This record gives sequence, C-alpha cells and structure tokens, in this order.
Amino acid sequence: MNFILYMLGQAVTRTGNSGLRPSAIERQLRKAAVDAASGDIDSAANLYEQLLETRPDAVGPKLVLAQLRLLSGQANLAAEAFDEAINSLLGNSVGNEKNNEASEGNALDRLIASADRELAQSHFARAIDTLQNAMETVETLLAANAGLIVSDSRMRHVKGAAAAESLIPLAELGDLLLRMFARANLASNLAASLRKRHLRDDLALLAAGRGNVDELLTRQFEQLRAESQLHPSHVDLFYRMGFLARTLGRMEDAAAAFSRVLILHPHHLVAAALFAATNLQLKRDDAVMPMLAMSLAVGPETLARYLKIAEAAADLGEFDRTVEKLVAASASPHTEGKSIRANLAMALSELGLLDSAHGPWRNPMAPVPQS
Repeated sequence: MNFILYMLGQAVTRTGNSGLRPSAIERQLRKAAVDAASGDIDSAANLYEQLLETRPDAVGPKLVLAQLRLLSGQANLAAEAFDEAINSLLGNSVGNEKNNEASEGNALDRLIASADRELAQSHFARAIDTLQNAMETVETLLAANAGLIVSDSRMRHVKGAAAAESLIPLAELGDLLLRMFARANLASNLAASLRKRHLRDDLALLAAGRGNVDELLTRQFEQLRAESQLHPSHVDLFYRMGFLARTLGRMEDAAAAFSRVLILHPHHLVAAALFAATNLQLKRDDAVMPMLAMSLAVGPETLARYLKIAEAAADLGEFDRTVEKLVAASASPHTEGKSIRANLAMALSELGLLDSAHGPWRNPMAPVPQS
C-alpha cells in the first residue's frame, strides 16, 4: 500500500475508456497523476487540495495530499494532513453499517466488537468479512501512522526511533486480528462439515481453540516459506510470511521476511511500518526512521513506471501480452515468470486495479492466464 501509487490507479480508472467525457474532478485526478509522475509534486498537491474543498471528508485524497506534502518538503502540512486522515479513517471505517450500535469507542473498536459478537453467535461468514475489513483498516492505519511519524520527526528535527514506538500497538492489533480471522475460518469450515452430517454446528467455535489456530497458521507459514524458496522475488509471499511470523511470535522470521519485501519493493508502506515495529520489539532501532522515510519517498521515475502499468492494465488483453513478453525475456521463464506475474499483481493491488479479471496473476501457483 502506498497512497500516491493508489492515486495513479484511480486517475486511470476514473478517466478510462468508458466512452463518456471525463468530469471536471476526473480530469483533475488525471492531471494530478501526470504532474506527480513528471516530478511536479507541488502542482499535484495543489490539485488534491482543491479536490478536498469539495470533498472534505474523503480519507483517500487526504492521505494522498499528506504524502505529496511530505515529498515536497512541507513536513508541517504533511503532519496535519496525516493526522486529519487518521481521525477521519477512525470515524468513517464503519460509516455504512446500518445498525443501532452504541457510539462508544472509535470505528475500529466497534468493528472488532461486531466481529466478536458475530463469532459468538456463530455467524462465521459475517465475522470473516468484518475481520477482513478490520485488518484492512489496520493496514491503512499502519501506513498513515508511518507517514505521520516521519512528518513529525522532520518538523521537530527528531532523529531517534522512539517516535516510531506508536506503531507497535497497531502491529500487535494486526497480529490479534489475524488470529481471530484464522479462528473464524476454522470454525466456519468445521460448522459446514457438521451440517453435512446433520450434527449441531453451534459448537464449532469451541472446537477451534488456540492450538488449532496455531497449527493452521504454522502450516500456512511453512507452505509460504517453501514457495518463497522457489520464487525468491515474489513480494506478496514474503509480506504474508512476515505477517504470519509476527502472529506466531517468530519475530526474527518476521523481520527477515519484511526486510526481503523492502529490498524488492522499497515503497511498501505497510511492510515498512511492520518492519519498524518488529525491529523495535527486537531492540533494533538504528535504521527504523531512515527506512520509514525511504518507503514514503516515491520518486518521479517510480511514479511514471506505475502510471504505465495502470494504463496498460486498462486493456486486459494487451496487459497479458505485455506480461508474457516480460516473462519470455527473463532469465528463467518458469520460476522468474511466476514472480513477475505475482509482482505485477502486487502493483495492480497498490494501484487499486486488482479485480477479478487480473486476480489470477496474484497466485504464484495458479495456471498461467492465456491471452
């Protein structure tokens, strides 16, 4: 996840081949993306500021503006924008829910409480969806807080890593949510099996205890580790390995996995935030702040490359042909090819363009799509 990269994908999507004339806002988004990819960060930031005048509660544009302000050296404005975005995110993450829940706690607290109730009531499918939303919210909060920490440190001229310690509770909350997510999936599968045998399915959650969850997470971690040895350039494999390792308490393995993610993709904000939290928990704080700063510093060349990917993805057939050319030109089409496809899927995900049509690229073991 990187806010500026997501901006590029949205600009292409909103001004794509719909056959309709783009609206003023769509043209504004497109111009901001092109300006950023051309190195004119101030112009892109000003365009997003104008956009927020008409949509003051929009979280996404606030995060984009914050990162743009940071890139342009305006740390005070960046910190203010990141702070506003975080507050909006916590206030709006369940804004579409139609229920009469008490307004205690922030939106993330209410989302987790809702998942707890759904699990207790054996509504496992609902709980899985709710937990997925909560995990995505935590990932966004990790990335946004990383931006706020870097902005604050520059504004206050603070070089120590102590400011990044606020990432640790968020990272630990992510660990807890992944455990809850695994338990919900185990219970859901067990309940389905019991129903087939005409047995009571309301006891499924009791059977999905901590030992079963640990076994599932360990099995998934070992599977991903084996796949990562076959596909050493597959970013998403290492990211998921890091998340699983943290949840299992294997901090050294988590640090190694997140380090590999950032070698392959230096601008993966969530991986950078989790790597920072993990290093701080391991009492390694030397490179925390420089690493967080690097993850936010997306240069014009990177932006231009991602803009080309977004534009190519608008035509699935052309995109597939382009990928096949990249695979054919690689040193080892069989192994490297799967990593190329998977990493392009990661790029599409960051651009907000990973839909069902592009989904097969994400799984390194999936059949190769035919163009």
